[in-house]
Amino acid sequence: MTTPRVSSVRVDEEQQTLLIAGEGSAPAEVELAGRRAVAPARIAEDGPEAWSAVLPLRAARWGGAELPLPSGDYALTIDGAPADGLAIETVLLDGLRVSASDRTVRIAPPVDPAYETA
Repeated sequence: MTTPRVSSVRVDEEQQTLLIAGEGSAPAEVELAGRRAVAPARIAEDGPEAWSAVLPLRAARWGGAELPLPSGDYALTIDGAPADGLAIETVLLDGLRVSASDRTVRIAPPVDPAYETA
């Protein structure tokens, strides 16, 4: 049994999910945790020393329609510990944009970064 670690991260633009591939034993829990929302992952074992997790970037609140996760910074945690080495260039989706750097996944409004001002 080895400690789970992230080997790759990418955005599935069609499903609006964050796809994590990992090495080591499959974790019991993977989640995106922000100040206003927590998104748990669906986890699958892909072999004895490989696993994958699918994290939704949209959620239904109070029984309503699915909407993008609230804007903000989210920590990707694996069995309660922060995941390191995340790297995703900004991806613009319908209703949100997402990027990741080191330990943080950032969800933001769907404004093209070229048009943002300081």
